[in-house]
Amino acid sequence: MTLKGITAMRAQQDYLFHHPLWLKRCRLPRCPSHVTLGRRYKALTPTLEAFTEYVAAWHLTHGGCFRQETVYEDKSLFKAAGPVWHQKDRRNNEIPKGLRGVDTTATWSKSGYHGWVYGYGLHLIATHSGFPVMFHVEPANANERNVLDTKKEKLIDRGTRCVVADNGYVDKNALRPLLNPACFC
Repeated sequence: MTLKGITAMRAQQDYLFHHPLWLKRCRLPRCPSHVTLGRRYKALTPTLEAFTEYVAAWHLTHGGCFRQETVYEDKSLFKAAGPVWHQKDRRNNEIPKGLRGVDTTATWSKSGYHGWVYGYGLHLIATHSGFPVMFHVEPANANERNVLDTKKEKLIDRGTRCVVADNGYVDKNALRPLLNPACFC
């Protein structure tokens, strides 16, 4: 569905309903509901994270041309599917009457580009060429430094010596094993 540019769950369900060949290709016995599609995408995230790391490690051990000595980390915000759960209601743990399909694991965060976003943050590490090394999806308000800290040991094991990131990641003490002082950007 991503290749076709259909990102809304209801639109994906509608497309599958009208194109039974795609149901066969996806090995689906019948057309799932849009809620089921959303649940399946969320459940797929850990598998995709592990697969991305596996491919990057395999590429590195088999003499690939995408070197991982210097990597680039950034966070992108994506809106949650469904309606927005306003902060005052979220603090009180109340979902207003009539508001259905609220994603209760999503959170608020501010992006310099998109403004306030209710959703998730994609923390991506890539090589200079754009080859993905690893990624992690967290609620939008997850601290960028803490997410990078969870990846630190894997990056060191792969020979990463420099991480280029924006100011949201700046914590020299946590990243000291990765950083070459001339490389800290």
